[in-house]
Amino acid sequence: AGAGKCLQKAIGHLLTERQIKLLLLHMNEELTYKQIALQQKLSTRVVRRDLSRAYGLLRAYLKEKDL
Repeated sequence: AGAGKCLQKAIGHLLTERQIKLLLLHMNEELTYKQIALQQKLSTRVVRRDLSRAYGLLRAYLKEKDL
């Protein structure tokens, strides 16, 4: 399996639904943390925390898989 498939599997298994939603808004729609916070009715601090955790989990997963 390629890195893309591996990443999809990791996202589905490691991240919460909210983390996935925030990650998609940040990466695909290129929204800032502040824009995401306003759209999702969350504080910027919560968005930053959730995305930081999500990116950290994904980095650790990919490093473990040597990708």
